[in-house]
Amino acid sequence: MEHLGVIIQIGGAGKGCGKTTLICHLLELFPGADAYKSGRHEIPGENYEGDSQRFIRAGASRSGFYSSDRDSELLRVLKDAAGEEVLIFLEKNRDLEGLDPNLRIYMDVPVSEPRSDAVEMKARADHLVIGSKPEASLIGLIKTLLQRNRDSDQLR
Repeated sequence: MEHLGVIIQIGGAGKGCGKTTLICHLLELFPGADAYKSGRHEIPGENYEGDSQRFIRAGASRSGFYSSDRDSELLRVLKDAAGEEVLIFLEKNRDLEGLDPNLRIYMDVPVSEPRSDAVEMKARADHLVIGSKPEASLIGLIKTLLQRNRDSDQLR
């Protein structure tokens, strides 16, 4: 399997649970990372264009929105970016076939209308977050993943 950078997938119960806000906080702590968002919407609305811009303002080098029917295109973009970048944040509940994220984070915040794919994402999650600010244990975990990635690159 080809070597990819560190990919962190962030999902949650539904709209308004803090996924985008968490990614923005993480981008402030890890500037220069890429951030991508995927959703069920066929045509991204202003909100999603705004989220991509929020990622850029928070420190992302590259950002984009992909509707769920464009998963193969998103996978290509992620694999290309992972070959160049050290850290990528992906806001998406459903897994992309052919991509195994280094870490799956689930925003465990109650919402009025939970998404159907949220239960599956929560079951696959490596780390649960309550609230939208990253706690010290999550920051430490990401730093450890980045160090391991650098160490494995040096061994090649």
